Amino acid sequence: AVQSLDGPNTRRDLQRQYVDRLAQMIVSPPPGLPDDARALARLQLTRIDARAARALATAVPIGDATRAHLLESRARIQRALDASLATSAVRPAGGPGGPATP
Repeated sequence: AVQSLDGPNTRRDLQRQYVDRLAQMIVSPPPGLPDDARALARLQLTRIDARAARALATAVPIGDATRAHLLESRARIQRALDASLATSAVRPAGGPGGPATP
């Protein structure tokens, strides 16, 4: 529910950290991170983005701090998704996250 987003700053801080951690997993994953973990991080980011978009589009009034937080979260997610696509386009075949060569 949208009201649950209008909480203390610590909740928004935790949400930011969670988004940042997921973004890191897809943009610059630590060595040995399984491809499935990256895929799940990407899925979770797209779900968070969709939920934030729905919250912003609702007729239920939300505070300026929450609106700003949701807009910033969506921007962070989009930057991460864009960066991961650019990064995966330059990965060599058979490298981490790239297809294996036959």
